[in-house]
Amino acid sequence: MAEFTPITTQDEFDKAVQARIQRERDKYKDYESLKDKAAKFDALAGKDYEGTIKDLREQLKTANETLTAATERADTAEHSLMVSRVAQEFKLPRELADRLTGSTEEELRTDAQALAKFVTPTEPAPLANPEPVKTDQIEAAYMTLLSGLKGD
Repeated sequence: MAEFTPITTQDEFDKAVQARIQRERDKYKDYESLKDKAAKFDALAGKDYEGTIKDLREQLKTANETLTAATERADTAEHSLMVSRVAQEFKLPRELADRLTGSTEEELRTDAQALAKFVTPTEPAPLANPEPVKTDQIEAAYMTLLSGLKGD
């Protein structure tokens, strides 16, 4: 460690102070170039960065809201499609498909399976006479009809 020597002359004091001043100036030696860059930026941005930042924040907020709405619509559509597929798989009527509950396909299948136990699938009504009518029977029916018209 160097031994302390007191400053006794003005020249010694000036040298000591000059060294300290030079260290401080070295810290801020690029100040002028940064000042020029800031001035150029101000000229390009029209000195309204706060307004620009506010506009960009509004645009970001709008974009996030649009994204959220689109995501919700996509989720809703996907769920509706899943409900329709499960209802069709279990042959449930369209009116009952909306009653299915669940957020996953597995939950919907479980609910549809339980609901399907209470619903009987509707089949087309059978014809009154499933046997085909023979041609001679049709002719006989026409003859009977015509004989009633003659007035005999």
